[in-house]
Amino acid sequence: MKINNTGKDIDELLQKKLSLDRILQRIVNMAQKIIKRLPIKPGVIIADGGITRAEKILTMQSAISKIKIERQRIFDGTALGVAKMIIKK
Repeated sequence: MKINNTGKDIDELLQKKLSLDRILQRIVNMAQKIIKRLPIKPGVIIADGGITRAEKILTMQSAISKIKIERQRIFDGTALGVAKMIIKK
C-alpha cells in the first residue's frame, strides 16, 4: 500500500508545528481508511518507505487495524512487498 503525497502532507504539517504523534496518527488514519476498503482483510501488512523507520507508526497501525505489520528490510521495497503477497498465496 502506498499513500500518495504523504511526504508533502508531512511537510505541510511540520510547518503548522503539530506534534510528531499527531502527524503519525494522521498517516495511520489515512492508511486505515484504505485498509477498511479492502475486500479481504489481510493477515499481515508489509510496510516500507522511510516513515517505517519510526517503530511508533508501525505499532500504531497494528493497534488500530488489528493486523500484524512487517517491515521490509529494504525500506523502499514496494515491488518486493507485492512479490511477497503474490508468493504467499
